[in-house]
Amino acid sequence: MKLTKLFTLIILSIIFNCMYAANNDKNEASESELQSTAIHGIIKDAISGEVLTGVAIKLEGDNKTYFTDFDGKYFINNIKAGEYSVTYTYISYQTEKEENIEIKEKESKEINLTMYIIK
Repeated sequence: MKLTKLFTLIILSIIFNCMYAANNDKNEASESELQSTAIHGIIKDAISGEVLTGVAIKLEGDNKTYFTDFDGKYFINNIKAGEYSVTYTYISYQTEKEENIEIKEKESKEINLTMYIIK
């Protein structure tokens, strides 16, 4: 039973990493991107402090899903100014939701997050 769960987690992790590679051609913010309206940050494990690779990030009102890179970083640019909710999901971790995030025109808001493993 434990071996099956471990195998499933490994397969899902590989799938998320492949999805990341397909959807995020780069995650490093250039100077021009930082001048666009954007949300960016780093996601880590709350206990160990390790960065989390492949965290799914969903911006309310956007039909795309974004993922953290191998350094736990994410960058969502070219969004409209306004108020947003952002949902973060990761295998075996509690889903986190940041609400009422106000983004002004040409603002790059940094949202760093720690996630807790489900016990």
